[in-house]
Amino acid sequence: MNRRAAMTRRPESHTPTQGAPGNQRRLQTGINNGLIVAAWFLDCVGAERIELVTVTPHRVSLKPADLNQGEQIAGLLNLNMPIDHRMLVPGSTLWTGERDGFEVQVRSVLRGVVAR
Repeated sequence: MNRRAAMTRRPESHTPTQGAPGNQRRLQTGINNGLIVAAWFLDCVGAERIELVTVTPHRVSLKPADLNQGEQIAGLLNLNMPIDHRMLVPGSTLWTGERDGFEVQVRSVLRGVVAR
């Protein structure tokens, strides 16, 4: 099964959220459900690509083994809000978004400067 197709699968423990548009399903937050979501993300993007996973009751953070793949991994998880950390050495970009009731973060190399 390809990675994009895997994103359509949900853990069996998902429960409907009241009033969610389009009968969207999501997990309740909490450390146990965060672990379920993190495991599902690893399955979707390939566990061999991830070096570090951090789970809190409301957040799942992934650090790729190769930071050059961070933006691609974030794209697989539909995370499209970049936060550039230019003051850090080396600089990095944190791709964020919300998935299944959790804030999700994926670290990557610093994006190029965007001209305005």
